[in-house]
Amino acid sequence: MPKLSLKTQNVVPLSMLIVFQCALAYALSAGDMNALSEKLIATKSPLILLIGVLAGWLSYMVPTSVKNSMVFLRLKHALPGHRFIQLSERDPRIDEQNLRASIPEYLALKADHKNQNRYWYNQIYRPIVDDREVSSSHKSYLLYRDAASVSVVLILCLLIASLFLPMVKGVLTTGFVAVMVACSIGFVVAANIAGKRFVTTTVAIYLAGPVTVKNVSTSSD
Repeated sequence: MPKLSLKTQNVVPLSMLIVFQCALAYALSAGDMNALSEKLIATKSPLILLIGVLAGWLSYMVPTSVKNSMVFLRLKHALPGHRFIQLSERDPRIDEQNLRASIPEYLALKADHKNQNRYWYNQIYRPIVDDREVSSSHKSYLLYRDAASVSVVLILCLLIASLFLPMVKGVLTTGFVAVMVACSIGFVVAANIAGKRFVTTTVAIYLAGPVTVKNVSTSSD
């Protein structure tokens, strides 16, 4: 049986995060925490299924580049892999001398963000992609990154829908929107931290093995 991708494995927890976000926003804005269980967290609630399906769909609709730029607040070279050397130098788990000895043309690569990400992906991440700790940290990053993007898009969709649907407008109180935005910011922060941790964890595990200097070209396309 083919192994499910990390993104596919995240569909259920992603849906749960978005459902909880909407439920919490509704309950707090309504001033009735019982609504959290009675109206939205009920096992047979069709709204849970609807939000879950919508979350999964939106996670595939938003371009990856947009997600990364939103999480790391960069338009160019957004991924932490583009700065894995700088991040690794600040990680207490990583010995900088070992890092320098393992990477050819260290200083040149450090100044070249494009090839820095390419080197990290091909020479560090790919050889240990199946490591349990690497896979776990990657999965966490994807989960919070998708939760952040879905959350932001969902807020925009609700705001647009409120212009045409009185039922949606009635739910979209200031408190509801405030809680939704706060959760979105929380997801962004979590994804930012998880993404950087994923990259440095990969480097730490890679360096724990035998140090092998690879002659890898870092020329740009």
